[in-house]
Amino acid sequence: MAVIKAPEDYSVTQLRKDVRDSLMLAGEECIVLQLFHAGDADATPCPECGDDIYESAEKKCTSCYGTMFNGGVRLATRSWALFTDHQVSEQLGPRGIYRPDARSFQTEGFPWLNEHDVVVRVRKWNPDHTPLELEGYYELGKVDRRSLRTGNRFGQYSWDTVGQKAPLSELSEKAENITNYPVLGKLFEESVTVQPNTPTGSFIVVQPDVKVIYFPFVPGPGGPVAEEPITGATGITITQTIPASTWTIQHTLGYEPNVSVIVGDEEVDAEVEYPNNSVVIINFGIPVAGTARLT
Repeated sequence: MAVIKAPEDYSVTQLRKDVRDSLMLAGEECIVLQLFHAGDADATPCPECGDDIYESAEKKCTSCYGTMFNGGVRLATRSWALFTDHQVSEQLGPRGIYRPDARSFQTEGFPWLNEHDVVVRVRKWNPDHTPLELEGYYELGKVDRRSLRTGNRFGQYSWDTVGQKAPLSELSEKAENITNYPVLGKLFEESVTVQPNTPTGSFIVVQPDVKVIYFPFVPGPGGPVAEEPITGATGITITQTIPASTWTIQHTLGYEPNVSVIVGDEEVDAEVEYPNNSVVIINFGIPVAGTARLT
């Protein structure tokens, strides 16, 4: 029997988790500022300081923070990252030789970052997980997105991204532009809760369907399969062998059963719906495989 295997998105999800775990172990938590950029569909000119003649922004503007776009920052989140040490280099300028604070960093796959976006290093955090003391603001250079492609599809999409890497240059506090963006004492969402799937917006990433197609078309493994009831116990056990974000289970218990879900040898919480007394629907945030016990 021929088998066509579609993209294995669970491997992308697992590697993305591994990257985050390694950054949490060896790196530090910071604030990333995803800015508006020219050409973005949702970027509007700053009503306070933009002008049609000089096309310049006031660096102290509190509406755009020197970016020339209303709001300045599209998305600000807490992300885990790994910073390199100061890369010593000398540059000759009008006022002599100076040594800029140049670094590079690696971070999670989301939110998507672009050149000239900003990352804020936090030296100390409050007990409520708000920034107490900042180390500095850094501007990103060209961003290198790292992807994992596992299926028969071409090109880079948001669901392939597992990590990002970019050079950094420290912004002077005297510039008084984006460095005026309020960070101290503010609570930011984690990067895992808000993830963009386009460079011009921030949304939850929608994973493509994960399917196995069999020829000829006959019922095959992968869907929920009811096992025989355990002797001396009431209820049934359901096995979901192919990762899916929604499990639809039909049963003959005649009532709304209690549902216990096991994923990876651990019991997990899931959203359970009861359309009627013979159907149970279990919803997850991401595609998973495992077992469900209905009692």
